[in-house]
Amino acid sequence: MPVAKDAKIQPWQTGVKTTLLHSATDKLSTANDWCRWRDYTVANTYSSWQDEYEAIRRHVAISDLTPSPHYRVTGLGASDYLDHLVTRDLSSLSVGATMMTPFCDGHGHVIDMMRVERLDDHLFEIYTTASHTAWFMRARDGFDEVEIEDITGEEAVIGLYGLGSCATLLLAGAENAEKLDPNRVADFQIRKSDTFVTRHRALGELAYTVRVSAKDALVVWRQLLRMGKPIGLKPAGYEARNVARVEAGYVEFGQDYIGAHAALHGSRPRTPIELGWEHLIDFHKDYFNGKRALKALRDQTPRTRLVGLDIEGAIVPQMARVEVDGELVGTVTSAVWSPTLKRVLGLATVSPEIAKLDNQVSIASPYVSELEPQTLIQSAVVCERPFYVDPARNALTGGGTP
Repeated sequence: MPVAKDAKIQPWQTGVKTTLLHSATDKLSTANDWCRWRDYTVANTYSSWQDEYEAIRRHVAISDLTPSPHYRVTGLGASDYLDHLVTRDLSSLSVGATMMTPFCDGHGHVIDMMRVERLDDHLFEIYTTASHTAWFMRARDGFDEVEIEDITGEEAVIGLYGLGSCATLLLAGAENAEKLDPNRVADFQIRKSDTFVTRHRALGELAYTVRVSAKDALVVWRQLLRMGKPIGLKPAGYEARNVARVEAGYVEFGQDYIGAHAALHGSRPRTPIELGWEHLIDFHKDYFNGKRALKALRDQTPRTRLVGLDIEGAIVPQMARVEVDGELVGTVTSAVWSPTLKRVLGLATVSPEIAKLDNQVSIASPYVSELEPQTLIQSAVVCERPFYVDPARNALTGGGTP
């Protein structure tokens, strides 16, 4: 039955979309293992997560990141508008630079993390984890000259990770890509196609994202694949990236915390302080959303803390409790087996008194054995994160932008 254009589309009436690169990624998938990222289908694994992880850590990996929510913000007041939303000071963000920053509601609870790219004085492109179009529009009150456009999926976004990522760009034709410093963005030509390349620190590795128009998306993707293959390039799906993400100690929306707009209970949202993001709050700013609440909280003991865990054994806990002497003190939010460090690593939300380094805790995981419910108990130690960072991630070239 056709739906009128002005009718409200119900969730069950919405099909899962494919990205601009799906025809190419589909041919690369031997595992036929797919997952849903927002409204899109993307590869969970292409072959095996172990091989793809090895490419990230030892060679170079390529990923389709097109479903990441993507907005263009323009207009005379664009800088002030964004600066009012985020906890960091955007006045220091020069043209050609990028910055990661949380943004909060009026209670100081994290809505999401945002990557901001400044492409011109009044032109910004931002990426988030979840879609926040309606909230961005409401927050535009008082900034009448600012235009916000949701361009998610209209351009292809390609991720490159690992020591060979810069070499892949150079081999593909991106001249002087080696001069791009961390947190900088510049335009390059790849196979006569215009691209924007951002160097960042994703997954604890030397890493880049390549943004390219729909008409040139497959040309650029295939060129990167072809040029990177001799140096070990492989496509990497969500599962391999997630293992590398936990090793790098990165916190993920919907996994390690619930965004303020997504939480159904008032105790569930987290502040930047609780997530360990105190260094991403610039209290000297005249104003940002949630500043008053966060100023009141910064000298108080937080309700919870997000910590790293080193967990004994080789079993990765699922849906696990953090306990001390049998009492619940927290929850494991992410856990993986680290092929590089050869141990189980985790992130957990715990009560503040448990969050001290080297504290001993127990991890209790439910499982079923011979149709009977059981509980697996593993010892763990609170430890620093990140667990792993490659030195190349932060290497400076002195070039800034080419």
